[in-house]
Amino acid sequence: MAYNNPQPPPEPNAPGLPESIRLMLASAAGYLHARFELLSLEAKDAGGNYVKLAIVLVCAVLFLLGGLRFLVRAAVYAVAAIFSFRWGWVFLGFGVLSVALTAGLALVAKARFIKPSFPATIAEFKKDKEWLSQTNHTSQRSATLSVVRTN
Repeated sequence: MAYNNPQPPPEPNAPGLPESIRLMLASAAGYLHARFELLSLEAKDAGGNYVKLAIVLVCAVLFLLGGLRFLVRAAVYAVAAIFSFRWGWVFLGFGVLSVALTAGLALVAKARFIKPSFPATIAEFKKDKEWLSQTNHTSQRSATLSVVRTN
């Protein structure tokens, strides 16, 4: 029994295997370049937002600590003198007020972090994932190899 594997002659305009690999790598590089370019644009925007947020938070903490230090002392003296309260209770009240203000600022900072970063890049990767899952389920091969068995 003899097996004959006739090789069809190559088409004159069909690229060979090395050329096909080169074209595939070139398109993969182009795809990655476009995605990284989009990512870098969004990273600049997100980085600017995070720097602004960090500056705001640091300033808020510094002003809160510095201002509260002087305000609490002045207010304790005023409240104690006006209402004839003991200083310890007045300090306790101002301490509770300080904690409440700090919690409010923390909630404002948390609200700023809820906004998602890189929305366009994430959307593009989702589209790519959907496209890849569709092409895996529907086989779209242009040519198949077959072995011919002859007797």
